[in-house]
Amino acid sequence: MTFEYSKGNLKSIANENIFDQYPEEILKTTSTDCKEQIEQIIPYMSYDFANKNEVTFYYDLDNKKCFKGNTVTYLFDKNKKKFLLSTIEWY
Repeated sequence: MTFEYSKGNLKSIANENIFDQYPEEILKTTSTDCKEQIEQIIPYMSYDFANKNEVTFYYDLDNKKCFKGNTVTYLFDKNKKKFLLSTIEWY
């Protein structure tokens, strides 16, 4: 869940509306087992907002059969007002 603070109000926004291909971008396969693994780990992933207009997610994953990587970086597209997928890699 993502939040936006505007004019004294805090509004929740679904991550799917902010991040392109979220969280399916990390999956190699859409098997039930792989989807369950990613859903279980999402609340525990780490974030890095150190670079302007960029966010990196670190997932505690090591299953290379299910996942393309455990580090996903998004870049903010001002025109689309959305973070677009930049890279997926193993860290």
